[in-house]
Amino acid sequence: MHRIEALPDDSLRTKAFVALLRDAAGQEDQELHRLIADVLPVMATIGVLEDAEPVAFASYRAHGRANMLEYLAVRASHRGRGAGTALIRFIRAEDPGMPLIAETDDDAAGFYHRLGFTVETAPPDPRWPGRLRYRCTLPPLSAA
Repeated sequence: MHRIEALPDDSLRTKAFVALLRDAAGQEDQELHRLIADVLPVMATIGVLEDAEPVAFASYRAHGRANMLEYLAVRASHRGRGAGTALIRFIRAEDPGMPLIAETDDDAAGFYHRLGFTVETAPPDPRWPGRLRYRCTLPPLSAA
C-alpha cells in the first residue's frame, strides 16, 4: 500500500525529487530548476515518500474539462511495485467526473494502456524533437 500525499515545496528542491523530475521531463538541470520555480507551483504535485524522500511523484492540473497529467516518474529501484498506478488512482479519485489525459512517448505508452487509457498518436512536441508522442486518455469514472 502506497501512502500518497501532497509534496511540500521544500521536498521539490531535494536531489531525490530533481532526479525524478529529470526522468519525467528529460531536461537539463537549469530547465528542471525553472520548472520547479515557475511551473510546478501552479499544479498539484503528489508523491510517495520513503524515509522522507520522494520515490515517485505526479504533477497535474485542471485544463478545461479534463485533468492533465504533466509529469509522472517512479525511481528505477521502485518501478513495478505499484507506485505509478497508485498515483494515477489517487488523481482519478480526487475528481472522478473528469477524464485524465497524459502525453508521453514510447517509454510509458504501455503503462498507460495497461491502466485503461486509450492511446493515440499525438502531434509532435517541440520540447522533444524527433520523438513519436502519444495522447493517453482515461475516461471519467462518473458523470460530472
